[in-house]
Amino acid sequence: MTTDDLAAEPAADPDQQESDEYLPVGDVLEGLQLLPLPEGTTPSGVLAFVKLDEPDGGVGWSVRVTDGMNDEENLGLLVGYVEKLKQAAAASWDDTDPT
Repeated sequence: MTTDDLAAEPAADPDQQESDEYLPVGDVLEGLQLLPLPEGTTPSGVLAFVKLDEPDGGVGWSVRVTDGMNDEENLGLLVGYVEKLKQAAAASWDDTDPT
């Protein structure tokens, strides 16, 4: 899936901010599993990109942010994670292929 494909995909509930009803993360993402957090830490916020299987068989995306996270934190997190992904992708390229 390209970035153009992602941009074309409908996002469910894009105006999350219109609702002030926050639910426990486990209730919203019921059935999904994550790796555990480092021992001794306490979670204080979540920025989640959620891939959705839509009723019509399509794929959608939704973003959810816990109360208390600010735009600067989210931007810093995204920039850092994108850099990590770029480095991982570059490291996976096979330099021995002559083409």
